[in-house]
Amino acid sequence: MPPPLVYVGVVDDNTFYRDWLGQAGTLPPHHHVVARAADAEQLAGVLTELPDGRCDVILLDLRIAPGPGVDPVHGGGPTGVPVQGREAVDLLLRVAEAAVTAGYLARVPAILVYTQELAPRVHVACLIAGAAGVVHKGESLDRLGQAIDIVAAGGLVVDEAMATLIELLANQHRLDLTDTESAVLALAGHGLTRHQIARRLDSAESTVDKHLRAIRDKFGNDVHLTDLADAFGLRDLAPPEPTRAPVRRDRLRDIARRLTP
Repeated sequence: MPPPLVYVGVVDDNTFYRDWLGQAGTLPPHHHVVARAADAEQLAGVLTELPDGRCDVILLDLRIAPGPGVDPVHGGGPTGVPVQGREAVDLLLRVAEAAVTAGYLARVPAILVYTQELAPRVHVACLIAGAAGVVHKGESLDRLGQAIDIVAAGGLVVDEAMATLIELLANQHRLDLTDTESAVLALAGHGLTRHQIARRLDSAESTVDKHLRAIRDKFGNDVHLTDLADAFGLRDLAPPEPTRAPVRRDRLRDIARRLTP
């Protein structure tokens, strides 16, 4: 029995990857590329034209430059701030959900991040945002094809480094951080000093110390703050955003459960 057809979309501002994937020899024969777009805005228009209203998996580049057709590698520098990391996943899911609501898509596709970045902390943040897996562009095309089949079937694709970060969370008995603790941890995880954190949050150093003590009380003195910020997805490709709301820990718990044999 041949494998079932998998309809694939490619969102990448790099024209090489966007046009190359789906050509002969790049993906298995049962993978049909039905949508190509440079960014989420362009994808929104493409999804309205799918004849069967079906796209099972979207390959998403982790760093999307703004503006249709902008290619920072082959076509010059981006014209504005790129959408990257979890924000790219969030935006793409909103576009897909809108297409489902409007009747253009039968269901929201699984998001498979396809990236050149070696940044497990960012990849975990993408899973938290709703991605179903991450594959590095340096891996083999066989690995990419396998990952597409896994996420199309409802599975999860992670590498060892991502699994280690998720395990760090799964082993904690108290996962909750307040909004302020999340902001302090995000900045500390990026290497800011107590004084710098206090200035960034318009607070006193003694207040920052209080929040750092609270974080240590929850997770122990032996856990490095950078590792903890990584595990909570509080570090990203973009600079720290201390006003960002805490990550969805229910999503992290679900991911951890799915990784448990």
